[in-house]
Amino acid sequence: MDKIKNYSTYGLAYLLWAVSVVMGYWVVSTVRTTVITLLVVSTIDRAESDARERFYAGMQVRAADVWSIVLMGLALIVIIVLLENLYRTAVQPGKLWARFSLVTAIEFDLLFLARLTTAILSGVVESLTWANFVAPAALLVAAVLFYWLWVSIRKPKAAA
Repeated sequence: MDKIKNYSTYGLAYLLWAVSVVMGYWVVSTVRTTVITLLVVSTIDRAESDARERFYAGMQVRAADVWSIVLMGLALIVIIVLLENLYRTAVQPGKLWARFSLVTAIEFDLLFLARLTTAILSGVVESLTWANFVAPAALLVAAVLFYWLWVSIRKPKAAA
């Protein structure tokens, strides 16, 4: 019976690892989109000046777009390897849920920052409304919830 519990705990660790890797992909692709948006918005003034500047601005954005795919792949490989080790080693000491909560909270924080930056940048191009901040607010709430879970899981139980 003890082996079955051990196998199921490792199975849960790999399931949580898969969830974290999918969220990691979401984070990396959102950050990539934010960086490309930041680069496009920063080249708007130069692109409007003359044809030469427009050409170079377009080349810079395309180069950043292509290289960001390579960097995104490398970041995902690092995320996959580090999270697998982090979750696998957390099974025996019983810290799996605490580590998952912390990793998920950090991922939601990064998503919040990327979406907030995108919302602010969209205010440069078009009018800024409260609707631009709904998704970042929801991500912030999710991050706070997972930080709260992490803190509550890590608290030592009071002796009765």
